[in-house]
Amino acid sequence: MKHPTSLLTRRAVIAGAVSLGSTGGAAAADSITKIIVPGSPGSSSDASARLVAEELSRLRGRQIIIDNRPGAEGRLAGEAFVRSRPGEALMFSVASLVTIVPLMYDNLSFDPAIDMVPITTVHTELMAFIVDPALPVRTMAEFVAYVRSKPPGSLAYHGAPGTPYLAFRAFLKERNLDMLFVNYKSYPQALLDLAAGRITAMLAPVAGTISAVRGGKATLLATSGVQRAPAAAEVATASEQGFPELTIEGMGGLFGWRGIGATELNGLAADIRTIVADPAVREKILSFGALPRDTPSPADYKAQLAAYKELWGARVREFGAQPPG
Repeated sequence: MKHPTSLLTRRAVIAGAVSLGSTGGAAAADSITKIIVPGSPGSSSDASARLVAEELSRLRGRQIIIDNRPGAEGRLAGEAFVRSRPGEALMFSVASLVTIVPLMYDNLSFDPAIDMVPITTVHTELMAFIVDPALPVRTMAEFVAYVRSKPPGSLAYHGAPGTPYLAFRAFLKERNLDMLFVNYKSYPQALLDLAAGRITAMLAPVAGTISAVRGGKATLLATSGVQRAPAAAEVATASEQGFPELTIEGMGGLFGWRGIGATELNGLAADIRTIVADPAVREKILSFGALPRDTPSPADYKAQLAAYKELWGARVREFGAQPPG
């Protein structure tokens, strides 16, 4: 294996390429001052965005801060992004904001397909299927048997609007199970009720639940990726256990503003790919339960988002865009 080129060297090469090939992109690059994030501080999106902001600040020679705008399935962050001056901000977002959220709301004040231009991915966010720690189950098959042993509708679950809710609905349908959905404004509130036995199961990000699992406040039965979560490598994926309907791999990546030029778009994509390729950055992404994700070009990222929308759009049409309640 070739020894990886140092991050500093790769930065110099790419910075030089951007400088030589730019006809106005460099000026736009110098105006970026923040990355808007729909996640709360401590979320996987926030953690990845901070890694990118730190390295991009060094690479671009100016400070880039994080602007957290959590809530409303990312709509608040999206609104803040489109209100920003062109070239002032980048957007870090999971795929659902640009694929599923437009199917959930008819009155969005922005059009993600036009106002958010895909640059490149940074990580794959994995979900955790966790249950009440008092349950006598340790696998998905045992959980299904447990639910079937109880009266229909007597057990409750939670999955946030979007892919967690839709995947849980697909799971219940595929296994012919009847559970009651309970809505929460945030998954930390649901975690408290899970630990107290007020709900039975939930799908939530690995990054936000692994500490509860390690603290004995939840039991992790499966993770949602094609491969196991590095933060819980001893736990088999849902697919490995025979439950492919629970496969979720949320793409987290950067988006540019409407009208961004091709030179600036490709320059940013190259910079961010360089950052994500750095072993130290990849190790940090792994440490909070996500997987580093590399996309060759903005066009490839756009194609991945289209495929994601097709898959989850079908589930929206089947189960409805919004959870009950």
